[in-house]
Amino acid sequence: GGLVVNANGGTRVIKVQFTPDALTSFSGNLIIASNAANATTEVPLSGIGVNFATDVSPESLAFDDVRVGTEPTQTVTVRNTGLTDVTLSAFAVTGDSSFSLVSPPSGSVTLTGGGGQTMLTVKFKPLAPMASTVTGALGFNIAGDAFKTSATVDFSGRGVKPNLVFDPASPYDFGNVRVNDEPTQVVTIRNTGG
Repeated sequence: GGLVVNANGGTRVIKVQFTPDALTSFSGNLIIASNAANATTEVPLSGIGVNFATDVSPESLAFDDVRVGTEPTQTVTVRNTGLTDVTLSAFAVTGDSSFSLVSPPSGSVTLTGGGGQTMLTVKFKPLAPMASTVTGALGFNIAGDAFKTSATVDFSGRGVKPNLVFDPASPYDFGNVRVNDEPTQVVTIRNTGG
């Protein structure tokens, strides 16, 4: 049995799949034999096996509100899901100076094919309260990935400091109290800061 293509403009769709098993160029031909006037037709096929290797997760970090004087960290994982090694280099943090890379790599980092990974830790250390959210980014170069030559992870956060207000304001005078009585007063504490 074969495929029948009806006369007078009939068509047939043939699916051709390409599954490279190596990082190289491939070529070949789809050969169609028929009982038509041109009994054999060759359709040239070509493709390149490439390495889509670098997975960065997460692609952004939200530190939200962070108390001044604290130093929370968050981690970014860079994983090589491809077949061959990829190399990461030129790590740089840009944006607000409250953000930094903890223990930045001193040079390049090679991730082996088939699952090699590294973890990059970003710290947010606000030194003063901030009226609004600040932003930054971690960028680095990628060599050996057919689709990505660099990656960027964005981050944001805001430095806050508590400001407590007491109502009523002091002093809290109980006046004369009989021995063994237990009078109370209500004091409301409100945080008007971050």
